[in-house]
Amino acid sequence: MVIKFNVDKIKQRYKVESTIPLINDVSSLTKPKNNSLIFCLEYKEEFEKSLLKIKESIVLVNKNANIPEKIANSNVVIYVNNPRMEYAFILNNFIDEKKITFPQESYYIDISSRVDSSCCIEPYVFIGQDVTIGKNCHIKSGVKIYNNVTIGENCVFGCNTVIGDIGFGIERINDGHWERIPFDGVPMKIPHFGGVTIGNNVEIGALNTIVSGVIDPTVIEDNVKIDDHVHIAHNCKIRNGAAITGSVVLSGGVEIGQNSWIGGNSIIFQKKERSKSKESKDKSKESKD
Repeated sequence: MVIKFNVDKIKQRYKVESTIPLINDVSSLTKPKNNSLIFCLEYKEEFEKSLLKIKESIVLVNKNANIPEKIANSNVVIYVNNPRMEYAFILNNFIDEKKITFPQESYYIDISSRVDSSCCIEPYVFIGQDVTIGKNCHIKSGVKIYNNVTIGENCVFGCNTVIGDIGFGIERINDGHWERIPFDGVPMKIPHFGGVTIGNNVEIGALNTIVSGVIDPTVIEDNVKIDDHVHIAHNCKIRNGAAITGSVVLSGGVEIGQNSWIGGNSIIFQKKERSKSKESKDKSKESKD
């Protein structure tokens, strides 16, 4: 795969005075390549042997790194505070990508929905009723977006993710009082009409489920990044800049704060509350004692 970097933008951002080589690939310190982008968090002498074999690459290193002149003469070495972050920044901002379009008959968009023409919609995508999707979103193959979902700009949705389907709120048909977790009677699911609201610059991985709110929407704010295999239940609120890693489960009504980090396989339950019927039974038992 050939990657087309915009070397003029790289030169401008990092104030490089020398000529920037034309790079078309990425590579690691253990297997460096010519004409590639490489980052080094902590330079070690053991890297010297492999880096001496390449030329015309861009090497991002931390500011206190001592790079031998013979390596610097054959490549462009850029000193930064955080090489890994700058590597990611270049890949996100300084690659010239040709927009790929797919035939309209390969996906379905309901006539009531509004999807900006700048979006990339891959085959086998389903977009239901009253959905709004802003500019420059990428919706990958197999994604299902159900009714009453609003999505901002510059968002990415991974393969086979489902957004806005009904969640698991239930009641049981009985003569008793409300209980948070009812056990008596035939279970009856509660329809969800709140939809989902997603902000700008949100990235959601593959095989996720983002459930519709019951009455008000489930909300994912700007700049949220979500890994694969994540379940977000009804009426959750994910605040600006939060990062959620793989296989996380958020039960209904959970709120994740701004710039939070949720580790893999975490399960966060909604607030626990004793039911009124349980409290009355306990009080009755205490009075008898």
